[in-house]
This record gives sequence, structure tokens and C-alpha cells, in this order.
Amino acid sequence: MRVLVIEDDDKIASFIVNGLKQAGFATDHSTNGEDGLHRAATGHYDAAVVDLMLPRLDGLSVIEELRPATTTWSSRSLFQNSSPGCRHCFGALLGTPQLSQLG
Repeated sequence: MRVLVIEDDDKIASFIVNGLKQAGFATDHSTNGEDGLHRAATGHYDAAVVDLMLPRLDGLSVIEELRPATTTWSSRSLFQNSSPGCRHCFGALLGTPQLSQLG
């Protein structure tokens, strides 16, 4: 499985990328929304971890642009955010239940 990590904080990105690699995933990393969007649109990824507060193009815009393309991905995207106020966004963008409904 190949995962794209779009995260501008080097420490957080390193933690996520290293954890995914240790779990056996192939990973690529982008540090801004524009580069991440380009990589996701032109690469072959099974999933993505997208920070919401990104330079050049925010994470929600990246997700909105990628959403139609994820129907060809073998799995849905994953998203990270440290702000509890944004949790309601994920279900609407993914067409899945709200995180609060998942337990």
C-alpha cells in the first residue's frame, strides 16, 4: 500500500512517515498543499494523510480537489488535524459517517 503524507511540520511528518514505513507502507511526503495535490493527482496512491493547515493550499482545498479522484484509489483518504472544531468536516468530504458517530 502506498500512502502520501502532506504535512508541513517536519517533526510531525517524520513521526507519521516513520510509523507508516515501520508498518510496511511505502510513503511519499509533501510539505505544502500545491505539491501534495500535484503528487496525489499524478501518482498512484492508496491513501493520503493530509494536514488541514498547509502553506500554498490548505488541506481542505486539497481534499476537495482530490475527492472525485479517490474513487479510483483502492481505499479512502485519512486526515489529521489537532483542532476538534474541524472534525465535522471529514464526514462531509468523504461521504462517511461523522467521526463522533464512529465511537
